[in-house]
Amino acid sequence: MQLMLILAVLGTLLSAEAAPAVAVADPGRRVLLCVVYMAAVVLLARVVAGVTALALKRDFSRRARVLQWYDRLRRLQTTAWLVGVAAIIFGLGWPQIIRQNWHLGGSILLADLLLLLPVLGPLVLSWWAFTLVDQTIDARLAELEGVNAVSRTRLASIVMQCRHQLGPVLAPLCIVLAVRDLATWLKPEWTHGSLGWGIDTLPLLALVIGFPWLLRYLWRTEPLPPGPLRTQLRAVEQRLGVRTRDILIWRTDETVCNAAVAGFVPMLRYVFLSDGLLSRLSTEQIAAVYAHELGHLRHRHMTLRLLAVVLPVVLWQAAAVSFPDVLSRSSLMVAQWGIAPAVQASVATLLAAGLYAALVFAWYCRVLEQEADLCGCLAVDPAGSLTSRGTEQFIDALSAVTVLSGGGGRRAVQGWLHPTLSHRAAFVRHMADDPAERDRFGRRTRRLARVLVALVVIAACWPLLVTALRAGGL
Repeated sequence: MQLMLILAVLGTLLSAEAAPAVAVADPGRRVLLCVVYMAAVVLLARVVAGVTALALKRDFSRRARVLQWYDRLRRLQTTAWLVGVAAIIFGLGWPQIIRQNWHLGGSILLADLLLLLPVLGPLVLSWWAFTLVDQTIDARLAELEGVNAVSRTRLASIVMQCRHQLGPVLAPLCIVLAVRDLATWLKPEWTHGSLGWGIDTLPLLALVIGFPWLLRYLWRTEPLPPGPLRTQLRAVEQRLGVRTRDILIWRTDETVCNAAVAGFVPMLRYVFLSDGLLSRLSTEQIAAVYAHELGHLRHRHMTLRLLAVVLPVVLWQAAAVSFPDVLSRSSLMVAQWGIAPAVQASVATLLAAGLYAALVFAWYCRVLEQEADLCGCLAVDPAGSLTSRGTEQFIDALSAVTVLSGGGGRRAVQGWLHPTLSHRAAFVRHMADDPAERDRFGRRTRRLARVLVALVVIAACWPLLVTALRAGGL
């Protein structure tokens, strides 16, 4: 979901930059249609949530089947949300209404936030509708277990979801946009040339480094207190040779059973363990999950993922510099079909980003997860060797997290950036039984990392090299 949110936000902002600087006709009717689109998306979410809640109340024993259909209907509603965003941005000229008709183009952050309203408004209101299903499940589980239902209001659930889902995306984005808007307001010429590149890049670089500190306050966190668990987790760090700034309890009212890691430099590197994870898993299982997160640090997976995100951008820049005539002819060909340049650029960018994310980025992330799984299996053994006992202990922890990540044992949740539980279990068992294959897997992952770094460096330097050669008459 978060990747779709990022694509929708970036697509909206890119479309706004490429939109013609002219006012649109009949803005009142267009705004009304925007509201209708957004209301229809929210209404669909409310219908899906209502039907699901009713089915759960009638026969809770069939909840696995009901929730399977619920997930499918939510994906359908998410598709409708994305289609609605595209219709508002491209079809109704929402960026032009904001910047040209309403003359808000020179404001600091106001125009940017209004541009994102068709993205964020229906999304948050849909979350509000879907909390009905969560409350129904909590009430029925409490009834079956003979305990009081979790006293969590829908507003509290939405606030927490916004902090967890929207906060990590919007907070850095707002900082970067505010810096650029402020520079444009003070001196418009600052946003052009090398100085403009610095205004965009330096805040982004600072945020990449300082993001873990920001995340610590976006989420509700506190340090894990001293005790046997903290001592055991620090021992796992020593076995792996990884340093972290702190181990933090991630307060989610026990609605999340998972862990996360953030930080490129040791002084700003944190591991987040959710309260649901700490309350439901044993000490050995928590140590196994912690070892998996440290595996991402040990193998520099955050850096590799960042490079994998940057790769298509630098490749596109290199292609634009090397083959400008081909790209210009392609643009003219599409323009002859009646597609405006702004629309074709935005749609092409979103389609290319979506295909890359689904076919390349997701595949590479799954490979990195497998590498971190092996590290987790190694670290749970005090001797640091891959044994059957350590492997089964890690699989047990992984199974618990996969099931409980749906909340209260309701359903198993599996993300598309992770292999399925069965694949992960089969992989680590196979690696434990075949050391030679484990060595070959390690060599393949290291080779992939070197190729990725080389591609990013070459593609990033290529425009400078081409410009220098052309300046020299070559």
